[in-house]
Amino acid sequence: MATLFAFKAPSTLTIANGGTTSNVISFAEARGPVAILIIGPAALTAAVTLQVATTETGTFVPLQSGGSDITIPAAKGTQITMSTPGAMRLVSAGAEGAERVFGILGNSL
Repeated sequence: MATLFAFKAPSTLTIANGGTTSNVISFAEARGPVAILIIGPAALTAAVTLQVATTETGTFVPLQSGGSDITIPAAKGTQITMSTPGAMRLVSAGAEGAERVFGILGNSL
């Protein structure tokens, strides 16, 4: 049975009004794979992609699946599985027209 995995606070990723990059969430303390659900806000100004790094202050790179960058759509949930500990953030292709808050849920597998 999966046990609840608690992210280090906060459990949202937020892109500020006029910004392009969200805060960072770490899952470095996870023991094994983590299932993550990212819930997009009602609207987005530009395409938003998921980036990952080995640490909260590491070099972030786009996360891909099937050879394509993972994008997070507005008003939908996107499920991903991270097999190794690390950190994640979101990056918009353009300045967002309002603050954008993405809900994050996670479970250890």
